[in-house]
Amino acid sequence: MTKDPINLPVAGVAIAELDFAHQVSLLDCRSLVFLACGETGDRGVVQVQLADADGNPVGYWTKITAYENAYDQQATDDYFACTFDPVDDGNDEDDYFDPNDPLRRLGPSSTCFPEFVYARGGSTDWRLNFNVNNIGLAKDGPGLPGNQSAGFRNPGTWVRPKFDLTAFSGRRIRLRFLATSFATGSTQTYDDLIRADDVVSDDGWFIDDVRIEQALSAPIVLAVDNASFAGLPCPTCSSASAVLTASPAPPLSGPGQLVTVQASASTVNACNGGTLQYQFWIDGNLNGVVGDAGDTLLRDWTDGSTFVDAPQATTRYGMRVRCSTATSCQGSAVLNVGVNCPSTGNAKAAFGQTIHVDKASLLLPEPDTAVTVNWTATTSADLIRGNLAALRASGGNYAGTVSTCLANNITASGVADGTNPGAGGATYFLARPTVAAFCNQTPGYTTNHPREAAGRDAEIAADANACP
Repeated sequence: MTKDPINLPVAGVAIAELDFAHQVSLLDCRSLVFLACGETGDRGVVQVQLADADGNPVGYWTKITAYENAYDQQATDDYFACTFDPVDDGNDEDDYFDPNDPLRRLGPSSTCFPEFVYARGGSTDWRLNFNVNNIGLAKDGPGLPGNQSAGFRNPGTWVRPKFDLTAFSGRRIRLRFLATSFATGSTQTYDDLIRADDVVSDDGWFIDDVRIEQALSAPIVLAVDNASFAGLPCPTCSSASAVLTASPAPPLSGPGQLVTVQASASTVNACNGGTLQYQFWIDGNLNGVVGDAGDTLLRDWTDGSTFVDAPQATTRYGMRVRCSTATSCQGSAVLNVGVNCPSTGNAKAAFGQTIHVDKASLLLPEPDTAVTVNWTATTSADLIRGNLAALRASGGNYAGTVSTCLANNITASGVADGTNPGAGGATYFLARPTVAAFCNQTPGYTTNHPREAAGRDAEIAADANACP
């Protein structure tokens, strides 16, 4: 990791690029027979983090990808291999995969499946002479010789990855090379584990000659423009056009991948003496209205036009834009960021609140049908009503017992129901969330209690009166 921040130029002055020489040879299918070729157990990535004017870190570490000699293999699709995955890149594996699910296999984040990483590029085999074509799985080459005058018998074959840093133009950044592995007991290396020499597939990651030739000796300082507005026309803000995009473009390759939600293309017709401000939300009720009941505020009004997140599943983001000196002049936009969500297909998300049936009064004559099914906090839910007598008669099988879908994908804290079950009749109510908490779950009417009979959701789904 760099000791001091690196100062980058603005894009209009120079295009900043990172390049370095490396040779990398980490554990993959050459030594681990349970891995398919193209997958690797050990992995290396390059990451960038912003720094403030004092050099202090700002935000998460963000993985960057080379445009030449890019990452060469994919991290293995095996959950335990992510034990040492970083937790300072926006997430960790327990954020997105229910730890109580015994079938979960995948961990998210910058080095875990389905991410691509460095594992085999160039050649570290000291027994082989330099060969311009011996570049391992590097995408482009060419192979470069090492410095034999440094005292090595054969420094192997190197390649140079190149990274475009335009996204960080004008900023101060920190840089790190992150290598991560999985446990092999108390041994430190694969060589120690198998007690064999000349196993080059665990030689490691060697990095040299790191360059950002466009870097500045001091950070950019912006000057205040004090030019007078006298004599210029001063229209008032009357319209705002909100535009929301995401980078990388959705869908994301898996849960927990960093995405930058960008609002910089938004405009207003005028903003005298002010600047554009942005407010970011999750459109939790999926109705396209930003900031109403059921939505979650991610960041309040600032002049920052980007918001970085690591969504666990497909998420609809919302954004408002306004002029700072005419705050009622606003516009809004929503954007759906799809997430390819690997799932076991078995885990169900329970409705996380207790539901109860309330009556306005206990003094009214029966049958009193003025009841409301309530829960504590406003949320998005489905609610069904069923025939309890039919459920008992079926021995607990819900199929054929659902009377109606009382509410489908509503955002509320309760639903009124005025149905009379009839003399001797009884009714049951069940709610499910419309969004699961974890990627490897789907919404369900289950309680996930160990004594609950299996199959409740499948039985309800088979009933023609159930919510879609």
